[in-house]
Amino acid sequence: MSIIAIDPSTTRIGVCWLHDDAAYHAFSIKLDGKGLLERMMVALKALPTPGNVEAVYVENAGSFFGRKTNYATLSALGMMRGAILAHYIERGVSAVALVNVSTVRTALCGRATASKEDVQAALREQGFDIEDGDDDAWDALALAVWAVRKGRG
Repeated sequence: MSIIAIDPSTTRIGVCWLHDDAAYHAFSIKLDGKGLLERMMVALKALPTPGNVEAVYVENAGSFFGRKTNYATLSALGMMRGAILAHYIERGVSAVALVNVSTVRTALCGRATASKEDVQAALREQGFDIEDGDDDAWDALALAVWAVRKGRG
C-alpha cells in the first residue's frame, strides 16, 4: 500500500509518502507567494505525483474550532484543502479523504488532546524519525501511519 498524507496550511505544507508502513519520505514545502491563490499554485505544483498511490489523506481543520478562530485563515485552509483534494481526484486517485487530527492523536497516543510533542514521541517509539523534520512533516507522517494501520489506503 502506498499513500500520501498531507498537513496543509497557508504558508507551509507537510507531506508524507508512506509505503507499506515501512519505507517513507516526510518533508515540508514552504509556500512562497504574495496571495493565497499564488501559494496554492506553488503547493499543487510541488505535491508528489500519484503514480501507484492508492489513497490521499488530508488533515482536517477540526482542531481549530473552539479556539480563538481567525475565520479568514480558516476559510483559506478550507480552500487549500479543497484544491489539494481536487488535484488528486483529477489525477485518478480514487480514495481521498479529510481526517480530523484528533482521530489521529487518539489512535497514536490514546487521547485527542495529545500535543505535537506527544505524537512525535509516540512515532519515535515505533521506529519512525524525520531528520530535521518540522512539525508539518511530523503531522503528515502521523496521518500516514494512522491511515496505513487503519487499513484505509
